[in-house]
Amino acid sequence: MPTQPSATSAGEILGVIRGSGGLTRAELLERTGMARSTLYLRLDQLQAAGLIRESGFRTSTGGRPAAVLAFDARDRVVLTLDVGHHRAAASVCDVDGASLASEAVIRGSDETLPELVEHLCGVGERLLAERRAARLMGVGLALPAPVDRHTGQRLASVALPDPSYPIESLVATRFGCAVSVENDARALALGVSTEVPDMDDDGVLLGVKFSTGLGLGLLTGGHMMRGSTGAAGDLGHLRITPGRGPECTCGRRGCLAAYASGRALVRDVARRDIASVSDLSAAYDRGEPDVVERVHAAARLLGTHVGGFVQVSNPQYVAFGGVLGGRPTIAQQVEAAIREQLSDRIGNAAEYRVANGDHTAASGLVALVVADALAAPVIDELLATG
Repeated sequence: MPTQPSATSAGEILGVIRGSGGLTRAELLERTGMARSTLYLRLDQLQAAGLIRESGFRTSTGGRPAAVLAFDARDRVVLTLDVGHHRAAASVCDVDGASLASEAVIRGSDETLPELVEHLCGVGERLLAERRAARLMGVGLALPAPVDRHTGQRLASVALPDPSYPIESLVATRFGCAVSVENDARALALGVSTEVPDMDDDGVLLGVKFSTGLGLGLLTGGHMMRGSTGAAGDLGHLRITPGRGPECTCGRRGCLAAYASGRALVRDVARRDIASVSDLSAAYDRGEPDVVERVHAAARLLGTHVGGFVQVSNPQYVAFGGVLGGRPTIAQQVEAAIREQLSDRIGNAAEYRVANGDHTAASGLVALVVADALAAPVIDELLATG
């Protein structure tokens, strides 16, 4: 029986080429089952648009070596903007997620969100200007808020209390390109998935963010769990003492974040010289006993409740990140508390990792931007409109 075409549009063919790392024309004919004339027309379109190029040759048993066609990643970059409660970061990366330049921004005590975004965009523009030949594929934007990527809607959060604030459109206008938006904890989990070398096809990865707020990213079988409204992973508002205990920023009492988040720790330490999680983490790094004791207690409480997610999901990897969770000694406390909740078959299956600072979330955003920018419908529309 003849092969049924598996890819017919130029965008789909580009996906086949990218997924394989490069193919010859003969291999593409076999892989797609397309008519030669149609395939070659699509390849000409992709080459004319600068999306593919000849990259080496494949040796053959007879005749001339065949040229390998690959995605043209030369000079293409992605800008990532990671907006946090008190800290933000801008990074320029190549399409594989390698960092080319990055810079962190500490939010001033009286700096408004629009001012922070303006500041961060200015840093991003400067980093891009330093790479004059770079071709910007898109901007990845991580936000400490629930994000529904299907509808584009963003739910209110403490850091972004007004869901109508047009941060996405402001960034898109500023840089003249598409913006891919994701929740910060999910960006962390995506980044970890690009760093682990042997993620199983049906493997599960949990990313735990321990910072000013708390968040969870869950990948299963390579797919991010976002939930029906984009609020999956809203770990901080899991109620552990319903109706009692300290009041949470959401207005309820008894949420995990009211006990174990960086914001709660700043409140409980109650020191004039510790006004933010950045101050708290600096005091922790200095080994100040009262801070170390409180942070470790919060880390263990966090781990106790994350343990339920680990027991149920049986992950291959559990990764920790954030201003606090990204510190190995704090991550060890979370891990120890998680392990206490687990059966042997679950506890011994997971590998625990600490995220690589800002870079892990940035690499997750890069993967998101590249997938969005090179999606088959996007490429087909680009070629159709010239």
